[in-house]
Amino acid sequence: MGLPHDQLEQIQHAMRGICPFSTASNLAVVLTVLLNKSKQSHLGCLQAILAVVEVWLSICWMVGNSIATNINLCSVFGTLHQYSIIASSCWSFMIALYCYLIVIYSPNLANSLWRYYLMYGFGTPVLFTIAMYVSQAVLNRGIVTGDADYQCWIAAQYPELRVLLDFPLLWFQILAILFFYIRILVVIRSRTRDLISSQNRTKTEEASIAVKSEVNDMSRSSVPGSQSFSGPAANNISAHARNGSATYQPNSGDCGPEVMATQQLPRFSSPTAVPFRVTVTNSAPAAKMTKSRNKLIAKTFVVSVGCFISWLPPTVVRILLLIPGTQVPFWLSYLTGVGFAMSGLFNSAGFLVGILWDHFLKSKSGHKVNGGVDSIS
Repeated sequence: MGLPHDQLEQIQHAMRGICPFSTASNLAVVLTVLLNKSKQSHLGCLQAILAVVEVWLSICWMVGNSIATNINLCSVFGTLHQYSIIASSCWSFMIALYCYLIVIYSPNLANSLWRYYLMYGFGTPVLFTIAMYVSQAVLNRGIVTGDADYQCWIAAQYPELRVLLDFPLLWFQILAILFFYIRILVVIRSRTRDLISSQNRTKTEEASIAVKSEVNDMSRSSVPGSQSFSGPAANNISAHARNGSATYQPNSGDCGPEVMATQQLPRFSSPTAVPFRVTVTNSAPAAKMTKSRNKLIAKTFVVSVGCFISWLPPTVVRILLLIPGTQVPFWLSYLTGVGFAMSGLFNSAGFLVGILWDHFLKSKSGHKVNGGVDSIS
């Protein structure tokens, strides 16, 4: 690429200013998983592995090409960078796939495939790293690792390998990740709608209660059916009960709306059927599903925007460099460096913000946050 020294310095200053935040964010993920037992799950382990990979990538971005003159050290960094850049997208893909399997199918299925997650996450980067050295032997253009401007990686004499050994797999997995999260959102939205509908049917029950007069109490006078009632007997029953629209609001100690409503009905002197509607105003499950959906929408937005910010400029730059005589504008090179440096922020930020949001809701409501769909988002 051969950026002028002053331009390269500007890019490296920006990258070295951003990377410490990415490193700190990913280290926080690792510490959270290690110290928080509730996060020591399959999903937490996947997040921690991804965070470790992102920490190493941030180190590579901060070191940059300052070690390019040391061939052996640059070769080590270049090899590890090739492994890590593939591993980063693979583990991100595994996290999204795991969430997808939990929501669409079942947690048992998602957990049963654990060994395959590990095989894919650790094995695929190894294959692509080996492919880099196989290409060196086949193409025979010199050492495959070297100065890649932003870091030690694939040398300038192998420009096509910078595209073929990174971006096709990267973008396939990015699109798959977006598909998984969008599919999850659609399913949660459908289930939320079904849950609300089910709750409405459960909360609203039509009952016809025949209240008979007490024929044994001859001393009591008959009360006309049109007479209205007041006092404790009618506190929770609407004055329109006789018209069939009484509304019951349960107290915290209620055993059941039907029982309490029956106990509080006024006494009529004649056998009169009084149809009324019992309404219970508890929609916590649907509310939790809605919160889960909203949080997942936010995470999907962060991940998708982060992917495009991080990897669209580098993809365009690498493709342009394959065209002879093409000059890459400085602003695009600058965006590439910034995207590289920010690439480790988005997954870790989504993970940590989700935890903080759950903690906020828990402290606000005084109840445990839903452990179902929330746990994956």
